Amino acid sequence: MVVEEKTTQTSKVLMVHKKDWKKVGEEFYGKDMMNWELKCPSCGHVQSEISLLKHHFKNERDGNGKELTIEEILKRLKGKEKWFYISYECEGRVNKGYGCHYVNGGFIQLHELLVMDEGYRRRTFLFANDEANKKLREFDVYDEVERIMEELKKRCEDAGNNWDDFAWDNWIPEKAKESILRSWNIWERTPMSWFKNRREYEPTHGERVKRTKTTYDKKEYVIEGRYLHRLNGCGLIITDEGEVEHV
Repeated sequence: MVVEEKTTQTSKVLMVHKKDWKKVGEEFYGKDMMNWELKCPSCGHVQSEISLLKHHFKNERDGNGKELTIEEILKRLKGKEKWFYISYECEGRVNKGYGCHYVNGGFIQLHELLVMDEGYRRRTFLFANDEANKKLREFDVYDEVERIMEELKKRCEDAGNNWDDFAWDNWIPEKAKESILRSWNIWERTPMSWFKNRREYEPTHGERVKRTKTTYDKKEYVIEGRYLHRLNGCGLIITDEGEVEHV
């Protein structure tokens, strides 16, 4: 069968928080995420983690010559590194004859959903159920994110070529401003250059985020606060106490 694949994005990307995405998924498919059915945005193939595993192990047999149950398959995979992400790539990448080779994050971008997870942006396939996707749109924050970024863009434009005229948010401490200016107040770089340098996957300006960092002696600690873009996909987290962490 010839699978017709899309090569261009055809609709506005939805942006929803992870808690809302899980809420809708559980409402339509139950709490076990292995049963959630998602649709590839390129070829329309419908896949779930259970169906993918059954297809992948369909030629293997147990000691009695019978097809493996999903429980037996999971036992074989226990402790092994995850080798497939059902919400991110089409089944055809691992199971010939099922779907195509599309993957979110490749050269062609067709994803229609970004799941916001404590500051991360997860490019995710939509549900296979149209009613579930309709419900998901009730939690869409795309327009609010656009409003925030348009307001920041206007401040950058109003400042022109002079960083001295840029209107900083009152939650940004001097230490954070100095970090931004060390990279951007040189070589005729302008506030607008800084704005355009932001990557799609970065958190929204001022969005509350959480990150886990590791010290030199391998101790982990969690930082929470508001996000501020710095340079080339990297940023700063401004804690509620006004501390500045590079991420």
